Amino acid sequence: DTDGIFQLESSGMRSVLKRLKTSDFSDIVNALALYGPGPMKVIPSFVNRKFKKEKVEYLHDDLEEILKPTYGTIVFQEQILLIAKKFAGYSLGEADILRRAVSKKKSDILLKEQDKFITRAVSKGYSKDLATEIYNYILKFANYGFNKSHSVAYSMISYQMAYLKVNYYKEFMAVLMSNSIGKNHLLKSYFNNCVSRNIKVFLPSVNISSDKFVLTNEGIYASLLMVNGLGDTTVNNLLIERKENGIYIDYDNFVERTQNILNRKNFEMLVYAGALDEFNIPRKQMILEYDKSLEIANFGELFKEQLSAHTFSDEEYTFEEISKFEKNALGFNFKFDIFKQYSDVKKKYKTVDICSLQDVAIGSYVNLLFRIDSFNVIKTKKGEEMAFVTMSDDTGVIDGVLFPKQYSMIENDLEIDKIALGKVKVDLRDNKRQCVFEKIVIKKY
Repeated sequence: DTDGIFQLESSGMRSVLKRLKTSDFSDIVNALALYGPGPMKVIPSFVNRKFKKEKVEYLHDDLEEILKPTYGTIVFQEQILLIAKKFAGYSLGEADILRRAVSKKKSDILLKEQDKFITRAVSKGYSKDLATEIYNYILKFANYGFNKSHSVAYSMISYQMAYLKVNYYKEFMAVLMSNSIGKNHLLKSYFNNCVSRNIKVFLPSVNISSDKFVLTNEGIYASLLMVNGLGDTTVNNLLIERKENGIYIDYDNFVERTQNILNRKNFEMLVYAGALDEFNIPRKQMILEYDKSLEIANFGELFKEQLSAHTFSDEEYTFEEISKFEKNALGFNFKFDIFKQYSDVKKKYKTVDICSLQDVAIGSYVNLLFRIDSFNVIKTKKGEEMAFVTMSDDTGVIDGVLFPKQYSMIENDLEIDKIALGKVKVDLRDNKRQCVFEKIVIKKY
């Protein structure tokens, strides 16, 4: 998405890119090609050769010209083509047939190509043993060879993004977050990144936000599309109303002007997301007074006095309630993060965020601090009770299992919305990670 960010005055970037040569970012090109499940195993050797901690050796001197840029290792598919051309006189078209056969593991074609490769290599003066060794070398590396032209193109994009991130950080992050709406684990990470750079990220605002993240002098305002249940059409109608008739002056003005745009659920989600906080009314009161405000909007002539005298109580939801509602509205806690109250507990027990469990090895034990979202108690074949738990923190949601022994220890304390600390084993069920509890403590820390 180049809307906005690439419209910046970026003559500096253009100047840099004009002077760039592939060699200037060859490390990025190589890294993109090597960082995959197959080629990753050669990275240590590749790095050692690059920094001359390991000697670069070639099966034959004629390979040096082709493999010298990658320190004697086949990294790119184009190198396979050049080797086949050099040693067996293949045309590039013939060499590509070999490359495709290797990548698709077509044994019949590979066997046929082996005879062809060796015969042609021998006719060019190479020994049969060397030709066989070279062919096997191709098979070894070609299975995960990367297309260099793709890697170079991706590297150019990476270089441009790095330039923009360094020189236009706020603009870059605003666009990055706009393109990540719906990916809550990424947005949470980006928010934290901005905070670490002393850049403020604000809750959505009905008077400032749009369908993208908006950059202002104060900071970055979250997109209205972050709000659960608000689709493109609804947000677009809100923005059209605001553009045509001006900003929303106050709470009653907003309700009146949007009653045909928002249903009750939409309205509540906007309140819970903090999008109406600028009206300086407690969120609980905005929910409770919605029907009254609708009446005033629809019978304005009859209720002019009430309209001017529409007052609100100071009563607000508890922190825990606001935290829960905000998470439901935005997908994670933006401002009212209940887990911030337990930073000492997280530090003491070295807890792991739920989103990080994807990187934890199956069978490993970790500590989690979480909220209980729901649970289901069942009986085993032996008649013992156990429970399946859905739990969350400010980074994600995961399922857990309490076997009879663990469940019996906390069954009287197991309640929805309670905060708990647990030692769990990371398990895999139906190709989905879950947690098996070894210990669990449910209380206010």
